[in-house]
Amino acid sequence: MITSILFGLVHGTNPEVAKYGFWTMQAYYVLAGLFLAFITVMDDGLELALGVHAATNIFGATLFTYEGSVLQTDSLFITHQIDPSMMTFTFLIAALTFIVICKYKYNWPQWNYIFTKTYTLNNTNA
Repeated sequence: MITSILFGLVHGTNPEVAKYGFWTMQAYYVLAGLFLAFITVMDDGLELALGVHAATNIFGATLFTYEGSVLQTDSLFITHQIDPSMMTFTFLIAALTFIVICKYKYNWPQWNYIFTKTYTLNNTNA
Protein backbone atom coordinates (compact mmCIF):
# COMPACT_ATOMS: atom_id res chain seq x y z
CA MET A 1 0.00 0.00 0.00
CA ILE A 2 2.84 2.38 0.82
CA THR A 3 4.49 1.95 -2.58
CA SER A 4 1.14 2.51 -4.30
CA ILE A 5 0.61 5.78 -2.46
CA LEU A 6 4.17 6.83 -3.31
CA PHE A 7 3.48 5.92 -6.95
CA GLY A 8 0.44 8.22 -6.82
CA LEU A 9 2.38 11.04 -5.17
CA VAL A 10 5.21 10.84 -7.70
CA HIS A 11 2.65 11.10 -10.50
CA GLY A 12 0.93 13.94 -8.62
CA THR A 13 3.14 16.44 -10.42
CA ASN A 14 1.67 15.45 -13.81
CA PRO A 15 -0.38 18.12 -15.60
CA GLU A 16 -3.51 15.91 -15.43
CA VAL A 17 -3.69 16.69 -11.72
CA ALA A 18 -4.00 20.43 -12.35
CA LYS A 19 -6.58 19.90 -15.10
CA TYR A 20 -8.82 17.24 -13.48
CA GLY A 21 -8.17 17.64 -9.75
CA PHE A 22 -5.77 16.13 -7.23
CA TRP A 23 -8.12 13.58 -5.60
CA THR A 24 -9.66 12.47 -8.89
CA MET A 25 -6.30 11.70 -10.45
CA GLN A 26 -4.82 10.30 -7.23
CA ALA A 27 -7.57 7.66 -7.21
CA TYR A 28 -6.40 6.61 -10.69
CA TYR A 29 -2.69 6.72 -9.87
CA VAL A 30 -2.97 4.86 -6.56
CA LEU A 31 -5.18 2.23 -8.22
CA ALA A 32 -2.54 1.84 -10.93
CA GLY A 33 0.12 1.56 -8.22
CA LEU A 34 -1.91 -1.13 -6.42
CA PHE A 35 -2.27 -3.04 -9.68
CA LEU A 36 1.47 -2.90 -10.38
CA ALA A 37 2.28 -3.88 -6.79
CA PHE A 38 -0.15 -6.79 -6.98
CA ILE A 39 1.34 -8.22 -10.16
CA THR A 40 4.85 -7.70 -8.74
CA VAL A 41 4.04 -9.83 -5.69
CA MET A 42 2.09 -12.46 -7.63
CA ASP A 43 4.82 -12.77 -10.28
CA ASP A 44 7.58 -12.55 -7.65
CA GLY A 45 9.51 -10.01 -9.72
CA LEU A 46 9.44 -6.50 -11.13
CA GLU A 47 9.76 -7.39 -14.82
CA LEU A 48 6.06 -7.74 -15.59
CA ALA A 49 5.09 -4.55 -13.73
CA LEU A 50 7.87 -2.55 -15.41
CA GLY A 51 6.79 -3.91 -18.79
CA VAL A 52 3.15 -2.97 -18.17
CA HIS A 53 4.13 0.53 -17.09
CA ALA A 54 6.40 0.98 -20.12
CA ALA A 55 3.72 -0.37 -22.48
CA THR A 56 1.15 2.01 -21.02
CA ASN A 57 3.46 4.99 -21.51
CA ILE A 58 4.38 3.93 -25.06
CA PHE A 59 0.69 3.46 -25.89
CA GLY A 60 -0.08 6.93 -24.53
CA ALA A 61 2.80 8.52 -26.41
CA THR A 62 2.26 6.92 -29.82
CA LEU A 63 -1.34 5.82 -30.26
CA PHE A 64 -3.72 7.78 -28.06
CA THR A 65 -3.27 10.89 -25.96
CA TYR A 66 -5.39 13.74 -24.63
CA GLU A 67 -5.06 17.42 -23.85
CA GLY A 68 -3.49 17.88 -20.45
CA SER A 69 -1.62 14.59 -20.60
CA VAL A 70 1.94 14.44 -19.35
CA LEU A 71 2.85 12.76 -22.67
CA GLN A 72 2.39 15.57 -25.19
CA THR A 73 3.52 13.89 -28.40
CA ASP A 74 2.27 13.57 -31.94
CA SER A 75 0.15 10.48 -31.42
CA LEU A 76 -2.21 8.83 -33.85
CA PHE A 77 -5.36 9.88 -31.96
CA ILE A 78 -5.84 12.96 -29.79
CA THR A 79 -8.91 13.78 -27.75
CA HIS A 80 -9.67 17.16 -26.28
CA GLN A 81 -11.67 16.01 -23.27
CA ILE A 82 -11.61 12.91 -21.05
CA ASP A 83 -13.75 11.69 -18.20
CA PRO A 84 -11.30 10.73 -15.39
CA SER A 85 -13.94 8.63 -13.61
CA MET A 86 -14.59 6.61 -16.77
CA MET A 87 -10.84 6.34 -17.36
CA THR A 88 -10.40 4.92 -13.83
CA PHE A 89 -13.30 2.48 -14.29
CA THR A 90 -11.96 1.33 -17.68
CA PHE A 91 -8.51 0.88 -16.17
CA LEU A 92 -9.97 -1.22 -13.35
CA ILE A 93 -11.72 -3.54 -15.83
CA ALA A 94 -8.56 -3.83 -17.98
CA ALA A 95 -6.36 -4.48 -14.91
CA LEU A 96 -8.66 -7.22 -13.60
CA THR A 97 -8.75 -8.82 -17.05
CA PHE A 98 -4.94 -8.68 -17.24
CA ILE A 99 -4.63 -10.25 -13.78
CA VAL A 100 -6.96 -13.13 -14.70
CA ILE A 101 -5.06 -13.79 -17.94
CA CYS A 102 -1.70 -13.71 -16.13
CA LYS A 103 -3.01 -15.98 -13.38
CA TYR A 104 -3.64 -18.74 -15.91
CA LYS A 105 -0.71 -17.98 -18.22
CA TYR A 106 1.90 -17.89 -15.45
CA ASN A 107 0.15 -20.32 -13.10
CA TRP A 108 0.03 -17.83 -10.24
CA PRO A 109 -1.05 -19.09 -6.81
CA GLN A 110 -4.40 -18.17 -5.25
CA TRP A 111 -4.89 -14.44 -4.76
CA ASN A 112 -4.81 -14.72 -0.98
CA TYR A 113 -1.09 -15.47 -1.49
CA ILE A 114 -0.33 -11.77 -1.13
CA PHE A 115 -1.67 -11.79 2.42
CA THR A 116 0.08 -14.99 3.51
CA LYS A 117 3.52 -14.54 1.97
CA THR A 118 6.19 -14.06 4.60
CA TYR A 119 9.69 -12.87 4.04
CA THR A 120 12.54 -14.23 6.11
CA LEU A 121 16.13 -13.17 6.25
CA ASN A 122 18.76 -15.80 5.81
CA ASN A 123 20.59 -15.68 9.13
CA THR A 124 23.68 -17.72 8.34
CA ASN A 125 27.04 -16.85 9.80
CA ALA A 126 29.99 -16.98 7.44
